[in-house]
Amino acid sequence: MRFTPQFNGSQHGSTFDLLIDGVAALSGNEADQGRLFELDVPNATMIELRENPGTACTALLFELQILAPACPGDVIANNIIDGADLAALLSVWGTDGGIYPRADVNGDGTVNAADLSAVLSGWGACP
Repeated sequence: MRFTPQFNGSQHGSTFDLLIDGVAALSGNEADQGRLFELDVPNATMIELRENPGTACTALLFELQILAPACPGDVIANNIIDGADLAALLSVWGTDGGIYPRADVNGDGTVNAADLSAVLSGWGACP
């Protein structure tokens, strides 16, 4: 994921927090305006941006870019496609991916044969 904060009308003391699945992953202030942050967020289900109460920021704009996994089929995000990925995929077969959202490799909403094919065709070390 790439994140770039842009403050609009900020004054000294403006701060923000970026939360991933309810846990603070990044904090910053107006000095970070335009800075590119890159975060690894495998299997994240919720990304939230909060302006901290009491700050002088009139508006906080941001660009958030979720990057496709560098290795489609790497269900458990360990940079290799192997038996652990296959087991994880099979454990959520027929669902939306549940605890393994990357198991739905093609993003069609269901872990199925198309996703299994992607795992098997990518077998081995990720590029």
